Amino acid sequence: MVRKRIIRWMAGVVLIALLAFTVISNSVYQASLPRVRTQIFEATIGELLDGYGLWETLNWVPKECVFPSGSEGKVCLYRINQRAGQFARVEYCVEKIEAPVLEEREDAVLVGDLYLGLTETLVCETNLPLMDGQTVIWLNGDEPDT
Repeated sequence: MVRKRIIRWMAGVVLIALLAFTVISNSVYQASLPRVRTQIFEATIGELLDGYGLWETLNWVPKECVFPSGSEGKVCLYRINQRAGQFARVEYCVEKIEAPVLEEREDAVLVGDLYLGLTETLVCETNLPLMDGQTVIWLNGDEPDT
Protein backbone atom coordinates (compact mmCIF):
# COMPACT_ATOMS: atom_id res chain seq x y z
CA MET A 1 0.00 0.00 0.00
CA VAL A 2 2.78 2.40 0.90
CA ARG A 3 4.65 1.36 -2.22
CA LYS A 4 1.68 2.27 -4.49
CA ARG A 5 1.36 5.65 -2.79
CA ILE A 6 5.06 6.39 -3.38
CA ILE A 7 4.75 5.38 -7.06
CA ARG A 8 1.68 7.62 -7.50
CA TRP A 9 3.48 10.58 -5.91
CA MET A 10 6.53 10.03 -8.09
CA ALA A 11 4.34 9.80 -11.21
CA GLY A 12 2.57 13.03 -10.22
CA VAL A 13 5.87 14.84 -9.64
CA VAL A 14 7.21 13.65 -13.01
CA LEU A 15 3.99 14.76 -14.76
CA ILE A 16 4.16 18.23 -13.19
CA ALA A 17 7.86 18.51 -14.12
CA LEU A 18 7.10 17.57 -17.74
CA LEU A 19 4.31 20.14 -17.92
CA ALA A 20 6.59 22.83 -16.48
CA PHE A 21 9.37 21.97 -18.95
CA THR A 22 6.85 22.15 -21.84
CA VAL A 23 5.72 25.64 -20.78
CA ILE A 24 9.34 26.79 -20.38
CA SER A 25 10.26 25.31 -23.77
CA ASN A 26 7.38 27.13 -25.49
CA SER A 27 8.30 30.47 -23.90
CA VAL A 28 11.98 30.10 -24.89
CA TYR A 29 10.91 29.13 -28.42
CA GLN A 30 8.63 32.20 -28.71
CA ALA A 31 11.34 34.51 -27.36
CA SER A 32 13.86 33.30 -29.95
CA LEU A 33 11.64 33.99 -32.99
CA PRO A 34 12.12 37.13 -35.11
CA ARG A 35 9.35 39.70 -34.86
CA VAL A 36 8.29 41.22 -38.18
CA ARG A 37 6.03 44.00 -39.41
CA THR A 38 4.57 43.80 -42.88
CA GLN A 39 3.16 46.01 -45.56
CA ILE A 40 0.63 45.16 -48.26
CA PHE A 41 2.17 45.45 -51.71
CA GLU A 42 0.01 45.87 -54.81
CA ALA A 43 1.40 45.77 -58.34
CA THR A 44 0.67 48.69 -60.65
CA ILE A 45 -1.17 47.87 -63.85
CA GLY A 46 0.55 49.49 -66.82
CA GLU A 47 -0.39 49.66 -70.46
CA LEU A 48 -1.83 46.94 -72.70
CA LEU A 49 0.88 44.90 -74.41
CA ASP A 50 0.34 44.94 -78.18
CA GLY A 51 -0.48 41.59 -79.74
CA TYR A 52 -0.63 39.68 -76.45
CA GLY A 53 -3.93 40.80 -74.94
CA LEU A 54 -2.21 41.16 -71.57
CA TRP A 55 -1.69 44.13 -69.32
CA GLU A 56 1.81 45.05 -68.25
CA THR A 57 2.36 44.86 -64.49
CA LEU A 58 4.92 47.03 -62.75
CA ASN A 59 6.24 45.84 -59.39
CA TRP A 60 7.46 48.98 -57.66
CA VAL A 61 8.34 47.61 -54.21
CA PRO A 62 8.77 50.20 -51.42
CA LYS A 63 12.37 50.56 -50.20
CA GLU A 64 11.43 49.55 -46.64
CA CYS A 65 10.43 46.08 -47.94
CA VAL A 66 13.75 45.54 -49.76
CA PHE A 67 16.65 43.75 -48.05
CA PRO A 68 20.18 43.39 -49.41
CA SER A 69 21.12 40.28 -51.36
CA GLY A 70 24.46 38.55 -51.73
CA SER A 71 24.19 38.76 -55.53
CA GLU A 72 24.99 41.87 -57.56
CA GLY A 73 21.94 43.54 -59.07
CA LYS A 74 19.45 41.57 -56.97
CA VAL A 75 17.44 42.27 -53.82
CA CYS A 76 15.75 40.05 -51.24
CA LEU A 77 12.05 40.30 -50.42
CA TYR A 78 10.31 38.25 -47.75
CA ARG A 79 6.70 37.11 -48.21
CA ILE A 80 4.57 35.93 -45.22
CA ASN A 81 3.05 32.43 -45.44
CA GLN A 82 1.03 30.24 -43.05
CA ARG A 83 1.62 26.62 -42.01
CA ALA A 84 0.67 24.24 -39.21
CA GLY A 85 2.62 25.03 -36.06
CA GLN A 86 4.38 23.07 -33.32
CA PHE A 87 2.60 24.65 -30.36
CA ALA A 88 -0.19 26.54 -32.14
CA ARG A 89 -2.60 25.59 -34.90
CA VAL A 90 -1.16 28.16 -37.30
CA GLU A 91 2.26 29.74 -37.40
CA TYR A 92 3.68 32.28 -39.81
CA CYS A 93 6.86 31.81 -41.80
CA VAL A 94 8.74 33.84 -44.39
CA GLU A 95 9.55 32.89 -47.95
CA LYS A 96 12.65 34.49 -49.44
CA ILE A 97 12.30 35.96 -52.92
CA GLU A 98 15.49 36.99 -54.68
CA ALA A 99 14.58 39.27 -57.57
CA PRO A 100 16.65 41.29 -60.06
CA VAL A 101 16.49 45.07 -59.87
CA LEU A 102 15.25 46.55 -63.15
CA GLU A 103 15.13 50.17 -62.06
CA GLU A 104 15.54 52.14 -58.87
CA ARG A 105 14.06 55.41 -57.66
CA GLU A 106 14.18 57.29 -54.37
CA ASP A 107 11.28 55.51 -52.65
CA ALA A 108 10.93 52.20 -54.52
CA VAL A 109 12.66 49.48 -56.53
CA LEU A 110 11.26 47.95 -59.72
CA VAL A 111 11.59 44.14 -59.77
CA GLY A 112 10.62 41.60 -62.42
CA ASP A 113 6.92 40.74 -62.66
CA LEU A 114 7.58 36.97 -62.50
CA TYR A 115 8.59 37.11 -58.83
CA LEU A 116 5.55 38.72 -57.21
CA GLY A 117 1.79 38.40 -57.54
CA LEU A 118 -0.62 41.29 -57.91
CA THR A 119 -1.00 41.54 -54.11
CA GLU A 120 1.58 40.38 -51.57
CA THR A 121 2.23 40.78 -47.86
CA LEU A 122 5.91 41.68 -47.60
CA VAL A 123 8.11 42.08 -44.53
CA CYS A 124 9.20 45.69 -44.05
CA GLU A 125 10.77 45.51 -40.58
CA THR A 126 12.44 42.77 -38.53
CA ASN A 127 14.40 42.65 -35.29
CA LEU A 128 16.62 39.69 -36.36
CA PRO A 129 18.08 38.53 -39.68
CA LEU A 130 15.68 36.32 -41.64
CA MET A 131 16.20 33.02 -43.45
CA ASP A 132 14.00 31.27 -46.00
CA GLY A 133 11.28 29.19 -44.31
CA GLN A 134 11.92 30.62 -40.84
CA THR A 135 9.04 30.87 -38.39
CA VAL A 136 8.31 34.45 -37.29
CA ILE A 137 5.97 36.36 -35.01
CA TRP A 138 3.82 38.61 -37.18
CA LEU A 139 3.25 41.80 -35.16
CA ASN A 140 0.64 43.55 -37.31
CA GLY A 141 -1.12 40.27 -38.23
CA ASP A 142 -4.45 40.71 -39.95
CA GLU A 143 -4.65 44.50 -40.02
CA PRO A 144 -3.30 45.97 -43.27
CA ASP A 145 -0.48 48.45 -42.75
CA THR A 146 -1.11 51.39 -45.05
